[in-house]
Amino acid sequence: MVREHLKDFLEHLRLNENASVHTVRAYDSDLSQYLDFLGAHLDRRVSELTPADLDHLNARAFLGDLHRRGNSKASAARKLSAIRAFGRYLRREGLLDTDPAALVGTPKREQRIPAHLAVDEMS
Repeated sequence: MVREHLKDFLEHLRLNENASVHTVRAYDSDLSQYLDFLGAHLDRRVSELTPADLDHLNARAFLGDLHRRGNSKASAARKLSAIRAFGRYLRREGLLDTDPAALVGTPKREQRIPAHLAVDEMS
């Protein structure tokens, strides 16, 4: 059921949001990964998932799983952005009452300290 909504959402991105082919492909990949995770996490087939399964607790569990698997915070933030966009779409279509992923905090980006020269290198 949710897979059909995902197909409709991707079509909506293509036609109404003027999203590039690469953007649509990235959303498809990220959201399919999320749905596959949810199926395993909830011990159900993906075809049995409903929009109600896309709640904030499951989104947080997905982010935790990404962290355990060693995904970067930037990658997790991008996937969360896709989940939020899908949630907003489902809400606009009347399939959800709220946007549950809006309650999930975005992972903080890693702060990289610039490389510096050693005293010998400065001389």
